[in-house]
Amino acid sequence: MQGEGPVPAVAGQVLPPVFCRVARARALSRSGARYSPPLPFVLEKDVSPAAAAGRGPAPISNHNRPRPRGTAFRGDAMKILDADAWMAALMAAPRPGADKILAFYDARVDAVCRDARCLLLPLDDHMCHRGDALFESLCYREGRLFALEEHLARLRDGSRALSLLPPCSWDGLRARILDVARASGSDHGDIRVLVGRGPGGFGISPEECPRSSLYIVALRKELPTEAFYEKGLTAFASAIPPKQDYLARIKSTNYLPNVFMAAEARQRGMDVAVTFDEDGHLGEAAIANVGIVDAEGRLCCPEGRRILPGTSMLAARKIAPQRLPVVERPIRREEIFTAREMLLFTSASLCVGISHFEGRPIGQGPDAGRPGPVARWLRDALLEHMLATGTPFQRP
Repeated sequence: MQGEGPVPAVAGQVLPPVFCRVARARALSRSGARYSPPLPFVLEKDVSPAAAAGRGPAPISNHNRPRPRGTAFRGDAMKILDADAWMAALMAAPRPGADKILAFYDARVDAVCRDARCLLLPLDDHMCHRGDALFESLCYREGRLFALEEHLARLRDGSRALSLLPPCSWDGLRARILDVARASGSDHGDIRVLVGRGPGGFGISPEECPRSSLYIVALRKELPTEAFYEKGLTAFASAIPPKQDYLARIKSTNYLPNVFMAAEARQRGMDVAVTFDEDGHLGEAAIANVGIVDAEGRLCCPEGRRILPGTSMLAARKIAPQRLPVVERPIRREEIFTAREMLLFTSASLCVGISHFEGRPIGQGPDAGRPGPVARWLRDALLEHMLATGTPFQRP
């Protein structure tokens, strides 16, 4: 484990070991050296020179860690329940997040349910243990689903890439999404659509899964407040590299790099981690796209090779020419510090201004460090556009 302790990422900040390893791997890669990751499970703080030489206690791992006092192995004393008793116990078990679930569809039952306790995923679905699945996140406001056709088009693209079709027709999938939104009983919320390889085993081959899975979930969502938009967000350069291009454009459930970025933001006490490639070009945030209004007053969005272009950013690129030029090009990190504005695009909040990057205010003059006029205008313009073009789901 030599050399695996935390190292400074920026002045005054120390990253967890996982981020340090990523940064170290990238640095060694540039120098031509080989990076050897640490052995799994062994706790670094328990490895002493004496232990490594066999003269002291063995390193404590997850497999030989001492059990807390009072913990006993149940062995054959563990109860074996029949299906009725199992379901009764399951329905009585705590269900964190149940209040967020308004309605859901499960293709195994081919029906909609509103009881969150019944929202269950078979562990042998390859979606669960292999990440062999696609998903889309949609939002709806005032009884209209935003960018439904664009989301379905991206899902079709991912379906072709993974050779993974939903268990119903595409028209049937569209109808089921509208049914779940309608069953939510709310005129605003979020929708998650997940198409998985399906249950069938714990191997890796898709051949053991006879039928794909489909889950559609309507989620309760509080609308962003005016204070949220006026304050803006803080951002920084992530230690996590962008995804490879062949993975970046598939919206799969393999989101571990994104999870690392969210954890990194919490550790740094900021809102948004942003990736940069090996050449210092801007990538994306964990679950959002990023752009800038450059010093010349143009809306600049990163090239799409190693990012997943989101529906909100694509809509912004269509709308923005009403007010300012739009270009798609590589954006170097240092350009952010001379930009007029930095923008975050998401389906939930549409467009939010980033007020600070790496602790430095974005923009020039007395308004530096506050969301700018383009962020405010794009937010309103996107909402107007999406309400005008959104798909209604309420029956007349």
